[in-house]
Amino acid sequence: MADAGKAAGGGAMGEAAPKHERTAAAMGDIGGKVQDFASHPCIPVIARVAIFIFSLLSWSIMASTGVFGAPTVFQLVVGILIWIFSILWLVVEVATLQDVSLPGITGSIVFNHIEIISDFIFAYLAFGSAASVAGVTDALCSSLPGLSVSGSFCAKLIASNCFMWFTWLVQVIPCAIFTIPAIAKAGQSESATVMRAALNTR
Repeated sequence: MADAGKAAGGGAMGEAAPKHERTAAAMGDIGGKVQDFASHPCIPVIARVAIFIFSLLSWSIMASTGVFGAPTVFQLVVGILIWIFSILWLVVEVATLQDVSLPGITGSIVFNHIEIISDFIFAYLAFGSAASVAGVTDALCSSLPGLSVSGSFCAKLIASNCFMWFTWLVQVIPCAIFTIPAIAKAGQSESATVMRAALNTR
């Protein structure tokens, strides 16, 4: 009876192991396809173009409202800053795609650190500005009858904020590219926490 129990247990474990391996293989295939897509040389250019267009639409529509409170000015300034930096990174990405060398510190460690820091900062600023304007929009426009009128203040406010949310969404992509590989690698380590492994904390 004991031998039969051991055999049954061994069979169950044997069935579970291939299932686990099949799941791991399927996840690996999905990860490989995602990596193949993300490694396309045009993807960084497309992301920077999207940030450029969305931020331009956001701040230009906000500027056309003519009404500037603290949240709207905050979003206007954030949109302009993101737009200016998006031009810089777009030029760098297009030059890299075309294999054109740029003068200055492009491709250096310092320049890469600037890219990482600016992407993280602008992602947080975009989220904060979009959230603040969303609160103002909910408070003001829910009681104003001109919401559906084309060109009205509320319609412009909502449109500007929608494009800022789109900007934030695309702006998060570089941040995820920077952090996800480090976190995935840290998850395989035997450190006390994933954060300590990702940051290489002693």
